[in-house]
Amino acid sequence: MNNREKMEQLVEVEIYGQKYKLKADNDESYIREIASFVDKKMRHIGKRASTGQLSKLAILTAINITHEYLQSKKESRQRELSIERKTKDLIDSIEEEFEDMKF
Repeated sequence: MNNREKMEQLVEVEIYGQKYKLKADNDESYIREIASFVDKKMRHIGKRASTGQLSKLAILTAINITHEYLQSKKESRQRELSIERKTKDLIDSIEEEFEDMKF
């Protein structure tokens, strides 16, 4: 199977009781993993939400997933900045030690 045929593969998934055929430009298991994640989120939010409309539930789920993504991105950036600061402090400390040494 060439790359073009693989990109055009359709994968049937079920999300919140609805069947969807999705084009898979990644492997099938990855598409199924994404669908399963969305399904679980929708079911979790559906238990707490007062709406019975699928479209509103889908929007609430999209907002929830986006919030989690943006929080994760923010936390990742904060970790990166912390590592950069600690690395700079360590390098500065090592440089100071070398400056104080006399050969």
